Amino acid sequence: MGIYRRALVQGLETASRLRERSAARPRGDRTARLRVALQSGLEAAHLRGTPVTDELLRAAVHWPKLRYIDVSDTAVSESGVAQFSEKRPKVRVSAKAKQGASPPN
Repeated sequence: MGIYRRALVQGLETASRLRERSAARPRGDRTARLRVALQSGLEAAHLRGTPVTDELLRAAVHWPKLRYIDVSDTAVSESGVAQFSEKRPKVRVSAKAKQGASPPN
């Protein structure tokens, strides 16, 4: 995975964790600014093959302008995609399973 894609994934995961923390952070905090940017303007997230999980989809429910998200070949579960799609039915989700992944028991 390229350095820029890795940085994006880390930023997205950090932003999703911030959602559950106190808002008492300094205004200049870059992570807090990233969270605000994600919540206000992200329309598409191409995360194929990155180490994102269901936690990111739980945060993405709150991104108001999101219209498309690709979580193919990631650790996102089918139930995570189903829960996201139930809450945000107008967002197009691409979620093809990892190559060689075994079906859940």
